[in-house]
Amino acid sequence: MDDEGYLWASDNDNQKIYQIDLDAPGIVENTSVGIAGEALRLSSNPFRGSLTITPTGFGAVVNLTIYDSTGRVVRTAQVDGPFLWNGTTDSGAPLPAGVYTVAASTKGSESIARAVLLR
Repeated sequence: MDDEGYLWASDNDNQKIYQIDLDAPGIVENTSVGIAGEALRLSSNPFRGSLTITPTGFGAVVNLTIYDSTGRVVRTAQVDGPFLWNGTTDSGAPLPAGVYTVAASTKGSESIARAVLLR
């Protein structure tokens, strides 16, 4: 966390860094954030059980990457519509309660990242 209240997460596999505004309205139901028409909609956040992640405006298959609070990748998916995440890893192991980062991108697009709270 920096002096301005942003949390930073790194994706070492893709050599990207994400700036996450924890005070943004991402920790409320049915919110979205976007860059140049691309958006990432989260419903319902915070969540227990499942979270629907809907990337819009990308115009292609979207790469979703979910990180834990240490920046470790815990789940990945390629989607062309809504994705239902049940708070588990790629191998199906349940994750503990905490803050996670959902990042969406396509080749040639800016990455969009949102914080989610798993209860």
